[in-house]
Amino acid sequence: MSVGGPVAADHDTTPVPGPRRGAVRAILAAGLAAGALDLAYVIVFYAIKFPAVGAVRVVQGIAAGAVGREAAAQGGAATVVLGVVLHFGIALGAAAVFHAASRVWRGLVARPWASGLGYGVAVWLFMNLVVLPLSATPPKALFSPVWPWILLAHATCVGPPIAWAVRRWGR
Repeated sequence: MSVGGPVAADHDTTPVPGPRRGAVRAILAAGLAAGALDLAYVIVFYAIKFPAVGAVRVVQGIAAGAVGREAAAQGGAATVVLGVVLHFGIALGAAAVFHAASRVWRGLVARPWASGLGYGVAVWLFMNLVVLPLSATPPKALFSPVWPWILLAHATCVGPPIAWAVRRWGR
């Protein structure tokens, strides 16, 4: 204590709950849940459909979009980490877009199953029509032989968790 009494702090460091904190919590929860569910689905799908393709190659396949197929395959642990970071970065971006849209169209959180399924399809379309064609490994055809299964993953493992998390924490 000083002579004149307690010294006031320059600023209050007490966390204040508010809309921004709720948005961050919603986006993190939504993006991490969607990213984890989608990645788990794809790894299990490839393990069943293409047993020679392990989890490492699946994640390196994601990294290949940034560094190319050959560099991703030869990159070892570094491209595994890059693939995981890119995957969750995209999932967090999708969650942020949904959260922002839900501030304008409140119906998105009023009906999270319907909006989540639709949003999952929209994310799949965006990935296939915009992101993948611009990547270092653009697809040879618009729809790969496994497109229905990947669409199913987005419709169930990406959109709904994002919609439910934003509904729960995005106030």
